[in-house]
Amino acid sequence: FKRSMVPLGVQRLWTAMTRTKPVDRDMMSTPLNRCLSTMDLILLGVGNMCGAGIYVLTGTVVKKKAGPATFLSYLIAGFTAFLNGLCYAELGSRVPKAGSAYSYTYVATGEFLAFVIGWSIILEYVLSAASIARGFSGTLDALTSDSVSNWTIKHIGTFYTQAPNTTSDDYLISYYPDFMSVLLVLIVAVILSLGANLSKHFNTVTTSLNVIILVFTTGIMFSLANTANWSSHAFMPYHFSGVLSGAATCFYAFIGFDAISVSSEEAKTPQKSLPIATGVSVLVVTILLVLASAALTLFQPWELIDKKAAFTSALADRQLPWAMIITGIGSITGIVAALYCNNYAMPRVVYAMATDGLLFRQLAYVTPVTKVPIVAIIATSLLAALLAFLLDIEALADFLSIGTLIAYSIVACNVIILRYLRPQMANYPPIDAGQDTATEVDEASICGDAADDRRRISDGCLDADGKAGNAGGVNRPGAGGGDGGGPTSQLGENIGRLKYYFRNIPVLRRMNPGIGPIIALLVIIAGIIGASLTVNIGLADLSRGHPLAVLLLIFFIIVILFGFFVMLVHEQDKDIETFKVRFDFIIKKLTD
Repeated sequence: FKRSMVPLGVQRLWTAMTRTKPVDRDMMSTPLNRCLSTMDLILLGVGNMCGAGIYVLTGTVVKKKAGPATFLSYLIAGFTAFLNGLCYAELGSRVPKAGSAYSYTYVATGEFLAFVIGWSIILEYVLSAASIARGFSGTLDALTSDSVSNWTIKHIGTFYTQAPNTTSDDYLISYYPDFMSVLLVLIVAVILSLGANLSKHFNTVTTSLNVIILVFTTGIMFSLANTANWSSHAFMPYHFSGVLSGAATCFYAFIGFDAISVSSEEAKTPQKSLPIATGVSVLVVTILLVLASAALTLFQPWELIDKKAAFTSALADRQLPWAMIITGIGSITGIVAALYCNNYAMPRVVYAMATDGLLFRQLAYVTPVTKVPIVAIIATSLLAALLAFLLDIEALADFLSIGTLIAYSIVACNVIILRYLRPQMANYPPIDAGQDTATEVDEASICGDAADDRRRISDGCLDADGKAGNAGGVNRPGAGGGDGGGPTSQLGENIGRLKYYFRNIPVLRRMNPGIGPIIALLVIIAGIIGASLTVNIGLADLSRGHPLAVLLLIFFIIVILFGFFVMLVHEQDKDIETFKVRFDFIIKKLTD
């Protein structure tokens, strides 16, 4: 139907939801301090991934899902994380700004989805910070024979008159106030407030110590390994399906590599450093986790491994208390490093949203001395400390971790979208690195009196006839020549259009540039969802060769292949000078 048939209010709402953020002409301009080297970014990624996950997840996966084949689960999860990391590396090098998935979504998809993704990431970071902090206090309590919890209960009190029965009920409020986790969160906040140039040394020490101790523990277990633990016991007690199920659980150990892209606005050379740091950190963590899990199951029969404290309990069972103490120290340093990396990235996302006007402007304030978003650091740290103090956060954090997985999928989609729709370049002067972030561009000079919202984004305006215009350079799909309304070169004018030999395909030839690949992407996603549901719900019918189930699966596979074909017949942006993922559409599907 025609645009004139759509009510003016709906047009305005759609324009506001789909307007995209233009990319700064000067990518390196920022009020933050660009002081992070490639090694600093690698340590940031390793510290965030190789934290509590290896000590907490391994025992559960060994006991309930994969047995001695747990190292294969970590290998599969690491490969999946590597594919996700490639997508983050491409977008991070093209848009080296704080915000990570939020910023990429704002540039590629639009404001509404970016707002949802941004809040999802913030909530995930806050809950993760609270969970890590409580994990620290729990680990310290276990190493000191419950002296911390006993002292708190005796001298301060509890939230319940009697201890809750955690085996039968889930309680949101913890049994006793956790002052230790609050203290840790506040200490990390103080360290972060000193500036990235100083606080990065704290991460270097804690992450390096954690890696050294993990390598030491792995070496001890390999030196005392018994191959009979693999030969005399079932190597895959839960079959290959258990390995795949374990890989899904092990993937949570790799969540955190996106902290590298969040810190891109503080990297010295983001176009070069981000791809290297992302790839190296995921590779290093994968090797560490694969070797550690293999050593554990060779060191002790998998049936005897404690799912809550796999490494320390195994060393204790073999009468190696000194090694158990060293491993316990490693778990403590790993948790502290993970909390630092998590809380380092958390306020940067808040800062990015506040800079764009989607949160309070005060949260975007950057102190001129240390060049960090100090207000965002204080606000997010206090919230995380409050949650860690009051709540038993584990169940809620597990539930909301789906937000991170959604963000990873959206980033992979954004890679494809920006291959067929070039992002719009900003039409305002670049901001000087020393200028206050609260400086705004008077949008009235771009859109006339219709703009009452002063944001550093490209907003759409309505002309006298009530039709949506593109005076502000809104990068709506199909607007302009497929290049987002920015300056175009001869090489880039065919982006999103049909290739020469396919230019006469019906329906597709009448679409605006970039629309066909986006529709194809949606078709592929629908096909993948349909095929997944068919396999999960109708697995028994498929194994019996039921005609309806088989035909339904074949139909969804054909839908996916059709979407691939539509993408292949369109021109991509071949002028990308930064890191570029090859066969990105295949990678996106493998990632899913």
